[in-house]
Amino acid sequence: MYDFAPSTCQPISPDVSVEEIAKAFQSPRQQTEGVGLRAVNRSEFTLIAPVIQPTGPAVFLERAEKACIEAPYWENRLGTVHDLWVALVNDGHQVLFCVT
Repeated sequence: MYDFAPSTCQPISPDVSVEEIAKAFQSPRQQTEGVGLRAVNRSEFTLIAPVIQPTGPAVFLERAEKACIEAPYWENRLGTVHDLWVALVNDGHQVLFCVT
């Protein structure tokens, strides 16, 4: 679970205020199990790419946490919600990016 602490938050984008992030913040929820309607008419894209060593994994993890906290703000700006998975794999040497 990600916690949002406005006093220590430094948004990814310098153009977005902490107050804007706070308005859109939601506590993480579990998805319901089973097949859902989101299986209709979708495209999938998967990418595996190298991660710059040795600092890349730490930078990725720091930014991933911020991105999870800021996700509701950016989803509202984008106007579209995708299924998105991004993870470090192979001991942090590669990043796996999957989106529908």
